[in-house]
Amino acid sequence: MPLFFVLSGYLASRRNREDIPSFFKKLMISRIVPFLFFNLLILPFYFIDAAFTNSHADVPQLLSRSLYLLAGRPAFNFITWFLICLASVEVIHYLVFPLVRNDKRKMILAIILCYLAGWYAASPGNILNTLLFKDYWYVREAVLACSFYLFGSMLPAMPMLRDTLPAKSAFPMGILSTGLLVVAFNLNEGPFRICPVVAVAFAGYGNILLFPLTAIAGTVSIAIVSRWLGTIGIFQYLGRNTLVLMGLNGILAQFPNVVFLTRFQGFLSGSPLTTVFLCFVLTVLSIILCIPCVYLLNRYLPRAVGSPRPRPRTF
Repeated sequence: MPLFFVLSGYLASRRNREDIPSFFKKLMISRIVPFLFFNLLILPFYFIDAAFTNSHADVPQLLSRSLYLLAGRPAFNFITWFLICLASVEVIHYLVFPLVRNDKRKMILAIILCYLAGWYAASPGNILNTLLFKDYWYVREAVLACSFYLFGSMLPAMPMLRDTLPAKSAFPMGILSTGLLVVAFNLNEGPFRICPVVAVAFAGYGNILLFPLTAIAGTVSIAIVSRWLGTIGIFQYLGRNTLVLMGLNGILAQFPNVVFLTRFQGFLSGSPLTTVFLCFVLTVLSIILCIPCVYLLNRYLPRAVGSPRPRPRTF
């Protein structure tokens, strides 16, 4: 998730600052509309699932849950939480960035302050955490995520993402960042909020120093690898359609994936290699299932998925 925020900040830094009406209009089209669309798109699957399992869909409960959408909570498609959190991050960035964009020292200070403030907001027992307990619009997570967003806005001035970076420099940098990622990942333990792993959506980050170290190491590692993978058609396709694939994956995660995992549950308790293989198979099947939907949504409902105009894509 930090990688997504870094990439979003990187792209934002390449755009000109917009006036307030234009900014919020674009925010609505690119973030809020897809959030609502993918949460509503999943509703028919509750009835399909009820038909297959000989049960009844609780319509009053579904209607009650839909009110959470007004508070920026993903009532049905949890994966879309990122769109709301990103919208909150972009609002914070819109207010903060003009104050620091011309001074690297101020930018670094803003990154540190956002990180510490977000960490404090996630810590149990403090007043701010109590006030933000409901966490509407993922404001609590957005404060810390803004530090990665601001970091991403600084990346265009760094050579690691440029085509001019020599392979002899990129290769050792990739090895070093990947090694650092593996080491720091295994050391990044507690405190967590909901489950014993990093979960940005629940403000669970791990160690206050190792979490950003792991996140930045992973970001650099993937940035280096993308210099070679970015020319491959399938990865270009996935990159262009990340938002749509993310929204569709929220549907797959609750229904088809559950059937798959239930059927092969016995194998998941085996070796790590078996688990990786099954996850790979599930990922490939998910992408294959999504491809026709991605095309149709981009072609006929582009605004619903954050695109301003039809843009059919091929490999």
